[in-house]
Amino acid sequence: FYFAEDRSLIEAQCDVALPATRDGTSVDFIDLELDLIVKGDGSHYLRDFREFAENRVRMEYSDETVAGARSALLEALRLYR
Repeated sequence: FYFAEDRSLIEAQCDVALPATRDGTSVDFIDLELDLIVKGDGSHYLRDFREFAENRVRMEYSDETVAGARSALLEALRLYR
C-alpha cells in the first residue's frame, strides 16, 4: 500500500506468488511477477505479463504453476470487483 501525506490511498498492489516457506527465522517466497494494481480513485490494471512469461522460461515454471498463477490473479481481480 502507498499512501499520500493526508493518508489517502495512492496505490495498492497484490502480488501473485508461490506459497511462502519458513526456515528457522526466515520466510521466503517467489514472486511470480503478476500484479493487480488498484489506484486511489478505484481504477485498476494488471501488470507484468511480459516478466512472468520471461521468468516462466528462465525458471522453468510448470504448467500447473502457470495455471495457478493465472487463476490467482483472476481471483484477486474478482475479489476486488
